[in-house]
Amino acid sequence: MDGSIRPRGVPDLTQTVACLERPPSRGAGPAVDAGRGSPGELMNLVAKGLVAHEFVVRLPEDEGDRRLTIGCPGGRCTLSVGDWGEVEWQWCPAGLADPGRIANVAAALLTGQMPDNPGPGSEHTLDCVTVKGLVGLELKARGFDVALEVHEDEEHFDVWAEIVVTSPGSGDGARVHVTDDGSVTWTRDHWAEATTVVRAPGYRRRITNPAKLAGAVVTTITQAMAQAALAGW
Repeated sequence: MDGSIRPRGVPDLTQTVACLERPPSRGAGPAVDAGRGSPGELMNLVAKGLVAHEFVVRLPEDEGDRRLTIGCPGGRCTLSVGDWGEVEWQWCPAGLADPGRIANVAAALLTGQMPDNPGPGSEHTLDCVTVKGLVGLELKARGFDVALEVHEDEEHFDVWAEIVVTSPGSGDGARVHVTDDGSVTWTRDHWAEATTVVRAPGYRRRITNPAKLAGAVVTTITQAMAQAALAGW
């Protein structure tokens, strides 16, 4: 995963191949690290879990890459699952998406549960308010913390903004970014909560239960994609 602040392009999903089929490798995979288990183990567990929920999943071309492509008609969707438990989900609707439904996607990602009131549309329909503004107003009304992040491009004299949504008191560090085209990016680092200290041989940390962590990620993504299907597919 990189530090890009704009939604990254993802492959055309019309090219999605059979579930869990890996294209020919273009690079050598990383060496095994005792602290994280087998390289790609967590990503593969998540991929298998998504396939079990009838999603079409494409593995990355490079063995060292950790970005899955998930088939989603009417949109583009990727999921990065790092060996250390860091996760990033990106969903980009192909057309206009309903702000209220986007708010439901964000709520599902931040709470790990289906929204209590996943009704159609947002009550906020103010004129001249952007998509991200409508989503932010909706989520703030539901009790989430919403902040505006403004990014400047001094080289090309441009500026753009996104909202960043968090769940107060959760302590899990999860964040949802929403832009004006309705794109949603969810990031969460599970390392601190999912690891234990192993003192022999040597002092190190490792993910205690990769299968349990993968299951939690699959549950969250499945719920979010169910809401995304209503938002813009």
